[in-house]
Amino acid sequence: MLFKTRPSCATDYNWLLTLHHESYFDVITRQFGSWDKEEQLEMFLKSWHSENLTIIFNEGMPIGMFITKNFDNYLWLAELQISPTYRSKGFGSKIIETLLTNARQLSLPLRLRVLFKNHRAKKFYLKQGFINISQTNYHYVMQAN
Repeated sequence: MLFKTRPSCATDYNWLLTLHHESYFDVITRQFGSWDKEEQLEMFLKSWHSENLTIIFNEGMPIGMFITKNFDNYLWLAELQISPTYRSKGFGSKIIETLLTNARQLSLPLRLRVLFKNHRAKKFYLKQGFINISQTNYHYVMQAN
């Protein structure tokens, strides 16, 4: 399972917007009952402007993205999105494995959040060794050491 990464650039905008919609449409409509285009564009733009947005490639094709942020006492995985075509092929697991290795080298846990209705993602993260440590109004907060 080989992948490469690079920081995002301006030419990634349209692909990332499509990936955002593919990644969130079903779970957002399950959790909130509808898809608000303007609100989702605003959510996307917050991610787009992150300095830590990394594109994942396989065989020269973009297949996903992730965003991490370093805090004093943990590494935060703000986003992990894999294109539907490449899901269940081990790429997400490899990215998590890499991020956990990075966090361990920093002697930090890796934390993230998952929408309550994103059952697939929660199951995936539990399988990767994450546990629930708290929750917000809409998310489980999970951590792996």
